Amino acid sequence: MLVDPKNQKWMEMLDRMEVASGGRLEIDWFGAGDIVEQQMEFETMNQGALDFALTTPAHWKKFLPGPAPLFGYVSGGLTGVEYHAWLMYGGGAELMDEMIKDFNLHAIPYGGYITTPETWLHSDKPLKTPADFKGLKIRGSGDGAEILSKMGVSASFFPSSEVYESMQRGVIEAYEVSTPASDWARGLQEVGQYVYLSASRQPMEFMQLLVYEERWAELPDDLKQLVTSFAQGAVMEVYYLYAVEDVKAVQNFIEYGTTVELVSDEIEEAFAREARAFYAEKSAADPFIDRVYSSMMEFQDMIRAGFSRL
Repeated sequence: MLVDPKNQKWMEMLDRMEVASGGRLEIDWFGAGDIVEQQMEFETMNQGALDFALTTPAHWKKFLPGPAPLFGYVSGGLTGVEYHAWLMYGGGAELMDEMIKDFNLHAIPYGGYITTPETWLHSDKPLKTPADFKGLKIRGSGDGAEILSKMGVSASFFPSSEVYESMQRGVIEAYEVSTPASDWARGLQEVGQYVYLSASRQPMEFMQLLVYEERWAELPDDLKQLVTSFAQGAVMEVYYLYAVEDVKAVQNFIEYGTTVELVSDEIEEAFAREARAFYAEKSAADPFIDRVYSSMMEFQDMIRAGFSRL
């Protein structure tokens, strides 16, 4: 099983949770795809075949195609710290509960983990201006890929486990998977000469801890509080671990011989324009999306009136 920062920290967290429960909680950890097809955790748990899962709302699109991806990340939106604060104090957790109220699931309030910004893009080709994206074949996911498509890329999505071979075979020319630390752990330094860094495409990713409602109801109140407290505490533990490991990973990429650069201002400006238009269109089509997106952006404006960035 791949052991990247999030898996490492959550396996430690589950061990500590079992000890704190005096042995009353026994939790078996499985990696993505080990017992359930990747991205099917939401559906499987809603049917009662899983007790709990860490899963990004971006993968709930089959059931909640409109608003769910916003709770995973927003391109050009809240940073990880800002998003965590929005969940806790800006109404985000309440909006999450409202979104999933018709499912057999309990969302631990602001519990799970948040990552640092993803690698903006790995590429076999240098990317200096928006013109370089025309016809570029990439593996991408979520809103970021849709926005890049508006800039001219040909985006396709498939499991991250297929990225390495797809790059080697020339099926794609560029890709995004995760943060620098996770990408390095996957051996992706071997495919893609260029690594571009920026927080604009995916400023963070939130993985929500969901519990099957009936299993949650069976727990006594003290164990519910224990699970909730540990899940909430894990959020920033994972975030800080990612921050440290990402810095190390970027240096590893450089020492490996990868060309690591910041996304150019020209590309950043073009991406920001397309992102604003993308979310404006979605907000106009769905009142709940408008509520969620407006809530996020109003919270961001409030925070950044005092801080340039958290």
